[in-house]
Amino acid sequence: MTVAGIVDAGGAEDNQVFVNLPVAQDLAGLTGQIGLVQLRIKRKPKTITAYAQRLSTALPGLEVRPIRQVTDVEGELLSRIRLLILSMVLLILVLTGLVSWRRWRRWRWNDGRCWANESPGWLD
Repeated sequence: MTVAGIVDAGGAEDNQVFVNLPVAQDLAGLTGQIGLVQLRIKRKPKTITAYAQRLSTALPGLEVRPIRQVTDVEGELLSRIRLLILSMVLLILVLTGLVSWRRWRRWRWNDGRCWANESPGWLD
């Protein structure tokens, strides 16, 4: 058996081993019987909680609970990545505006004339 990854969620999940269902059934000698099902849902933490409540209602004899530590960390990481992307877009827009303004100012300084043998203003 090959280890595909290690989850450090900071809760009771740290003491669990995740394998494919057929492997778990073979190891336990319970082929064809289900003991645990875990789902990975790529949504916001609030949506995952609502989804878990709907599953509890639909499956009354089973225990349904989200692994909050993992979902919360994923949500926080996604928020940070979005903020980083937004910051980079704003920085690019500001720098582009500054370069354009500098070129316009130099063009205006030359009374609107542009000479082919001169370097552009943004290279100065």
